[in-house]
Amino acid sequence: MWQQVELALSQSAHRVLVKLAIFLPALVALVLALVVLTAIGAGLAALLRRFLTAAKFDERLARNAIAPISDWSPAHSPTALISRVVFWGCVLIGCFIGISAADAAYPGESQISTYIIPYITHSVGAVLLLIAGTVIARFLESDAPELRRNVLSGDIEPA
Repeated sequence: MWQQVELALSQSAHRVLVKLAIFLPALVALVLALVVLTAIGAGLAALLRRFLTAAKFDERLARNAIAPISDWSPAHSPTALISRVVFWGCVLIGCFIGISAADAAYPGESQISTYIIPYITHSVGAVLLLIAGTVIARFLESDAPELRRNVLSGDIEPA
């Protein structure tokens, strides 16, 4: 009986070590892709910010814009907004490349990306909805205070 318990434990430990040996290179590939593309994104964002500042993009946009677009961004600077979008786009691309690299490290019958990518797409969709809601809220706050006051107080009459 002890021989059977010992055999079961050794087989279990062997399976765990094999799974760990497959998982660690996949994890290293994911982290490496994410770190590299985050660094590239930070470099691109800094370069883009410097270029747009030198080109006086904010002033030109303020002069030529129909609506005050700069009021929609978190830092009231279109240059900062564009550079953040570039940075986070690179980070997102790094996530996708890392997941694909991690998926390639697994055997052919196991496709992790078919399980992970839908979660990531839902998360990205949720973040985009959050950004759209923030932009709409800032627009309504700055351009329609009377409408907002009427909606919140319930003074809108039915048609």
